[in-house]
Amino acid sequence: MVGRTRGRVIARDCVGKAAAAAALGFALALGSAGVASAMPAYNRQVSVEQPDGSTASITTHGDEWFHYATNADGVVVQRDPADGAWRQVVGSGSSLSLGSAAEDAADAGAIGADDLSSTAARKAYYQLAGQTYSGKTASEATTSAPVTVSSIKKTQGTSAKTHALKRPATQTTTSLPLLTIVVGFSDEPYSTSYDWNKSFFTGEYSVSSLYSISSEGKFTWTPASESSAYGVGGNTNVADKANDGVIHVTLDHAYGSPDPFTPGDADYITDMEDAVKAAAQYVDFSAYDTDGDGKVEANELGLGVVFAGYEAATGVIPTGHHGIWSHQYSFTEETGSSYEVTCANGKKVGIDRYIVQSENESISAGEQHQSGIGALGHELGHFLGMPDLYSTTSDSGAWDNYSTMYLSIMDYGSYGQTKSGEYRPTFFDPYDRYLLGFITPEEITKDGTYTATSETDPAGYKCYIIHVSDDEYYLIENRQYESFDAGMEPMYASGDGKIANPTGGIVVWHIDNGIATKCGYGGTGVEAGLANTVNVKTHRPGIMENYFEYSAGSPNLYAPFLNATENTAYGASKLTLYAGSDDPSAKKDTGIKVASTDAGSTKMTFTVDFPLSITKQPESATYKVGDEATALSVELANATGDVTYTWESSTDGGKTWAAARPAAAGGKTSVAARSVADGATLVPDTSHAGTTQYRVTVKDADGTSVTSDVATVKVTSSLKIEVPKDVTYNGKEQRQPVTVRDAKTGEVLTEGTDYELAYSDDVTNAGEVTVTATGMGNYEGDAKASYKIKKATLTVKTESATATYNANGEALTAKGSMTGLVNGETATLNVTGSQKEVGSSKNTATIAWDGTAKESNYDVTYDLGELTVRSADAAVASGSGKAPSAPAGTASSTPAGKATSVVGRAASAIRSVLPKTGDANSAVMPVALGVLGALAVAIGVARRHREHRE
Repeated sequence: MVGRTRGRVIARDCVGKAAAAAALGFALALGSAGVASAMPAYNRQVSVEQPDGSTASITTHGDEWFHYATNADGVVVQRDPADGAWRQVVGSGSSLSLGSAAEDAADAGAIGADDLSSTAARKAYYQLAGQTYSGKTASEATTSAPVTVSSIKKTQGTSAKTHALKRPATQTTTSLPLLTIVVGFSDEPYSTSYDWNKSFFTGEYSVSSLYSISSEGKFTWTPASESSAYGVGGNTNVADKANDGVIHVTLDHAYGSPDPFTPGDADYITDMEDAVKAAAQYVDFSAYDTDGDGKVEANELGLGVVFAGYEAATGVIPTGHHGIWSHQYSFTEETGSSYEVTCANGKKVGIDRYIVQSENESISAGEQHQSGIGALGHELGHFLGMPDLYSTTSDSGAWDNYSTMYLSIMDYGSYGQTKSGEYRPTFFDPYDRYLLGFITPEEITKDGTYTATSETDPAGYKCYIIHVSDDEYYLIENRQYESFDAGMEPMYASGDGKIANPTGGIVVWHIDNGIATKCGYGGTGVEAGLANTVNVKTHRPGIMENYFEYSAGSPNLYAPFLNATENTAYGASKLTLYAGSDDPSAKKDTGIKVASTDAGSTKMTFTVDFPLSITKQPESATYKVGDEATALSVELANATGDVTYTWESSTDGGKTWAAARPAAAGGKTSVAARSVADGATLVPDTSHAGTTQYRVTVKDADGTSVTSDVATVKVTSSLKIEVPKDVTYNGKEQRQPVTVRDAKTGEVLTEGTDYELAYSDDVTNAGEVTVTATGMGNYEGDAKASYKIKKATLTVKTESATATYNANGEALTAKGSMTGLVNGETATLNVTGSQKEVGSSKNTATIAWDGTAKESNYDVTYDLGELTVRSADAAVASGSGKAPSAPAGTASSTPAGKATSVVGRAASAIRSVLPKTGDANSAVMPVALGVLGALAVAIGVARRHREHRE
């Protein structure tokens, strides 16, 4: 009932509409204002009167968010606002109409509950009664953090009388003041005899008593100070006395048709503002503004309003009367701001949050009674931050069959009724008590027999807790048909048809705290859109009894107790986990069993049997090759007899497992000696690097087995790298392959698994290359090696040449070549050798590095030829009589060479004219010699002139 909804207004003949409902509400000013919260529908068959005097049986379903009625055959019915008759609903979707009387045979086209799943159908259904469906849902509620005893003590700790059931006899109880305004109307007067002070504060089964007992005397509600009394200001209630926390007022207008679930509804706002204004004659609201901020807040005063008329949640409002659905709400949510009231002393103060409930309840035609305290007790639970435990949506799902039923006032326990017919709500469930700080459960961690006492036992209430995971745990309590819990006896006494429940017994509650906190408990921890959905049918419940199940998803709701009777019929209760699944069939057995063979009583023993479990898992570790490893071991709990250990190992990340070693001595070891006995431990292998996973399966004499968590043992080592061979420059990248080994074992390692390689930036040009192996996986550190890229050899060869001196000055040259450039690289060879004068020189050459080749990548070797120029005399002396011609392939003669040739030819001509005898004294000889001399002088002058030009 957390959150605001559109309530259905129920019309009775033409007298008026009964608005949708309310329960005594409070301003939870400790957090954000929440939307209206209300009671669940009565959800049991009631008898209603038809206009012709006949009766029909109907059952109201749902809550303030959306509610509807069905007849005894499951046909949806609605009240006709024209004549007040209950009729069947026929049609589909948004096209619905009223058919035959509710008690008649089903009409053709009559609809069932599943036909109201759409918004269109719901709107049409409400319209048949002259109402409006708002479309709001429980998940739109806002929530506040639980108001624990410790948080209340900080601001409102007062001393209050403890109920007689509490121990010790006197006890300090933290309390909050509660003011109740009973409102009568001109057409709906309040009762003159109802004693609301007894119901709320002083009665044995009052609201104050309910909270005092539920909290183990730690918290309750006390009457606010006020001056209203019988006979004062027209007060006609004979039970009303000053300072009893109850004020009676009669408004000077009719009830109207108040709709608390439509913001701005005029009738509802008028009724609420007039009620507070009228009450201000008798109570000084400003006195409760203890922090002086101009507003009365939830931790200062609880405000309840009781409307004369009938509770709409039961589905029965007698003809001629009005009704409203009990709810919690605030002026801020209805009008946009708190209501400022002027007190008798002239001070003004803002009033905001409140609870509304009806004065009467009726569950059959012609029957009525003063409303019980279930509505108030339930709504005060909302005030303290507790959400509803019934399913707050009409959606169906895998958890349709689950319900907390009558074992909590936050579910149908608010409608508790004793065998004698007294309306008495049941106690809170243990989770709510635990969260509010009312109780501190004792933790159970091992097998044993434990004693749980119920509320009425002289030892006081005793609750236990069994933690299974971070989110899931179990609360164990003793519930008997006594005190407030007598209100659940009619529901459970007859049992499930197989057994009866003449008494209560041990109740085991399954708590999924992750669901509970995100779906309704914890204030800011509640996720958007999930508020007040703790136990809806579409996801696993947050708070639920650990029921016996007929089959997956089919709990035995009428056998919630563990006692001698149920133990004979069903045995021990097996505790199951949801393990994060929203599928009931996916629940996992924890192996924990809880049983009781006691007859139901206020003091009951129960046994807890834990399965064999591993309390300390094998530990993961890292070693270096050759280290001495610590043995892997486990510690056990709840082992029976001898224990067998089976160790397994995996080297592929758990994909495959193999026996790590055979079990020792028949595979069994003593439980007492398990920590040292062979087989109970396993020493990991550290002879070589690698990662190995280990696990052990333990089995005891009962045949129960459990497998440990996986322990990962990592054995590391270092690297060494073999030096690669040098290479010669070839114009390409040369990453020499290397061999990397385990530095300790010498094992050749695998690149990409054990190490990764990195080379120097330049692996092409001549120079030194460094290669680094970096360990990975089970290998650590780096290993380095280097190799050289040696220069390539480039050979330059020039040719030799010989020629006779040329008087014309021409130089002698010859060709050259180079070999050894790699990969198509280029450079230019310049042959520079030349010889002009008579003599010899090397045929030199140079390389111009003007192509793609780099000088730094080559060692150049020169093989130079010889250039030789000989004189003409030398040529003559050679015996040829002629100047030898230049060798083939040499350059042409220079001018000097030509001159020499001319002189030679001249000498030959002179010889031809000389006497054959060669007489040197001949007369011709002088003349010839003179000519030759003159010619030689001329040639010399010409040569010097050419050289000068050059």
